Formats: sequence, structure tokens, C-alpha cells
Amino acid sequence: MNKKLVRCYRGKALGAQDRLEDVWFTMPDFGDCDRLFSCTSCGTLFVASPEAEHYSGVALQKRIEQFVCPECSAPLPTTLQPYPQTFRMSDGSLSHFDAGRVYPPDSESVVKEVWDIYG
Repeated sequence: MNKKLVRCYRGKALGAQDRLEDVWFTMPDFGDCDRLFSCTSCGTLFVASPEAEHYSGVALQKRIEQFVCPECSAPLPTTLQPYPQTFRMSDGSLSHFDAGRVYPPDSESVVKEVWDIYG
């Protein structure tokens, strides 16, 4: 598995003791967009391109059957969750975030390096 640069936006999620924590999300641009996932054991981010999934002919669940997280070695079939819908907070607890449907300005986008499930 290799890393990939992904354009995303920053959001704020309310965490334990009312602390705000950064989360990252992608927005579709004229169709599908890269989907982010995270390892719920350690919080490592992953990306899956719908295009790569389609052209490889291998569904995401089948692709990750033998994969472990490159950061914590947890088995991805049991720890990989859609992100930021479910994510690991800095205190280790799991939380949820809804990015909504309002597109932030492009000037607020950032590029994150994440593990590419199909790369």
C-alpha cells in the first residue's frame, strides 16, 4: 500500500470535555470523490477512489481482506470505518462527524497524505 495526496477540507468536531478536534473530509466535484476511511484502533487515514475500485474490479471489502493497518497492525476488515462519519478522537474514544452539504471555498482546502487502499 502506498500513500496518496488527497485534497480535503478541515472541519471541527466536538470531543471529550468539549474540546474541538480537527477532522478532514472530501467533497464530490462533478460526480464521485475519493472516500476517506480511518483505522478505529489508531486513527490512521486511508483513501479509496471509486474510480480505482471500479476499474480494478475488486470491491473494497474484498480488497482489504488481508490488509493490516500500516501504523498499528490492526486488521483492516474489522477496524476500517468511513471517515469522518466515525473517527478516533485524541483521547482514544470514537466519535462522529457530519460534513453537511455546504461546499467550503477552495481557498480553505488542504492536501493531506493518506494511505491509498488501491495504490
